[in-house]
Amino acid sequence: MIDDVFSEGLVSYAIATDEIITRARCEKGAITITDDWCGLFITAEGRANEIIGDIESILLASGKFERLEVDSSKDT
Repeated sequence: MIDDVFSEGLVSYAIATDEIITRARCEKGAITITDDWCGLFITAEGRANEIIGDIESILLASGKFERLEVDSSKDT
């Protein structure tokens, strides 16, 4: 499923700080997924909103994830 969106494939790198970085390109731009001891972060370049929307659709379609709304006004 993810390969349908990122037809140019995924490339992963593991570095000495116990961090795994995955880069992927598609016609809409690129994403970088950084996974380390403090969490998983996804950043997008290009048409970022569309890329993140595509990822969200894939995750929700898997049935293993659900969308939760976050009230960021409570963050300090």
